[in-house]
Amino acid sequence: MSAQSQTNLALAQQYLALFNEMPLQAEKFKSFVDPEVVWQDLPNLLSPGGTRDLAKMLAGLEHGNKLLKEQRYLIRQAVASGDAVALEIDWNATIAQPLAALPAGTRLNAQVAIFLEFRDGKIIGQRDYTCYHPPAPPANNN
Repeated sequence: MSAQSQTNLALAQQYLALFNEMPLQAEKFKSFVDPEVVWQDLPNLLSPGGTRDLAKMLAGLEHGNKLLKEQRYLIRQAVASGDAVALEIDWNATIAQPLAALPAGTRLNAQVAIFLEFRDGKIIGQRDYTCYHPPAPPANNN
């Protein structure tokens, strides 16, 4: 693996670790991405999909801070080649407030493939393919 690929892989791992910290910090997030970053979310259970620029990504971080009590990203596999990094991820989260018909406390789980494109040490593109599992009801604390 080239030095550039190793550097990009390390940056991708640090970037995903950021999402394990709640609340998500916009300034930390912006340190990883190019101002011209474009994120494409493919259609899935919770989203019709779409493309977002940096401003929309930052708005999404704020929304996530309100919606999620916690979340965890676990990298199963990672492959880097030049300016591209591909990640296979297990994602799980607990929602803090109701989401559609799901009550607060519901556990969400998904398998995610994330493809990142780098330019000059910053993420310039992100494409997510998310496959959600059926939601798990909140734990009964009685």
